[in-house]
Amino acid sequence: MDEEIKKIVLQMFPELSGNLHLPRLAKVVAISDPLQKPELCDRFRPRYAVDVRVLTPQGEEAPELPLYRCVPLPASYGGIERGQYGFPEPGTIVEVAFAYGLPDQPFIRTVLGQGLGAPGIQPGDLIWQQSEAVRQCVSAKGDWLRETHGNITDTSARRRVDALNNQERYQDSQIEVSEHSVEQVGGVKTVEALGALKLLSGGHVNLSAADNLNLTTAADLNQAVARDRKASIQGDDQTTVCGSRSATISGNDTQTSSNKTINVQGSHTDIASAARKIQAQVIELKASAAVTIQAPTIAIGGGGVDVLQVIADLIGVVQELAATTASHTHGDGGSGTPSSSGSHSSQASRAETLKGQISRLM
Repeated sequence: MDEEIKKIVLQMFPELSGNLHLPRLAKVVAISDPLQKPELCDRFRPRYAVDVRVLTPQGEEAPELPLYRCVPLPASYGGIERGQYGFPEPGTIVEVAFAYGLPDQPFIRTVLGQGLGAPGIQPGDLIWQQSEAVRQCVSAKGDWLRETHGNITDTSARRRVDALNNQERYQDSQIEVSEHSVEQVGGVKTVEALGALKLLSGGHVNLSAADNLNLTTAADLNQAVARDRKASIQGDDQTTVCGSRSATISGNDTQTSSNKTINVQGSHTDIASAARKIQAQVIELKASAAVTIQAPTIAIGGGGVDVLQVIADLIGVVQELAATTASHTHGDGGSGTPSSSGSHSSQASRAETLKGQISRLM
């Protein structure tokens, strides 16, 4: 009687004879059809599928069952090209079921970790890991960790990052901005470059400070200006040079000031290849030792009067006076008017005229 009932049941439910109504364990042997680009998955070509061999309860390959090819893998989400995908490696144990108990509709219900090495994980942690060096995880405290020995590429229309503290460390860094870049710092910004710091601009460069602007270097300071250089100082300008100072001007040099004082501790030499003019209401020359003026021709005076020429003429008058005095005679026994009195009067008049020319300059 039992055998008859069993035959009737197996005829009505043939899947019972092959235990197709029970979940079976299988081993992945190969990835059936890797996707090189987005493709449509259907019943006849699942694409996201693997080849498996069904195992016995003892974990051995069932010899009576064939190699099942292109068995669909489970998807975490539903949607067009949406979800998390990843092929299990060959040797992974999976759970295989048969839809409606039909042997031609196998599918993988879940992937088991049996026989695989599991990463270190604590209660409350979540890990998404490809290998020990490539993983992304979140701890029970809410800390995120993302690390890889490969590349990380983020592409978005807009990107915004908000954080109370930001620390970044790179072996090499390169940033390319196609348009504008604006950076606002509410506190102090410090940039330290142990090698060199280069700032290049194809247009203007503006460096402004509401407080002091300090520029310090332990070596040389070089400036190269292709066109004009303009400096506007509302207060004082002070320069201290411990060594030598040299200035070369190919064009003109014009300085305008209210007062000017030059204090030279050593020697002071002015050399002009052409003419040099000094113009002032009063000019004073003071020397503790001597004043020397040397030139092939020297003129001192104003208004057409040359002091040196007047002195030369005065010396001539004195010379004539001496000659006249040496050769004069007295009449009337030596007590009368000398015979050269007319010459003396003329020479005195000429000396008075020369004195008047110099007096106008004093």
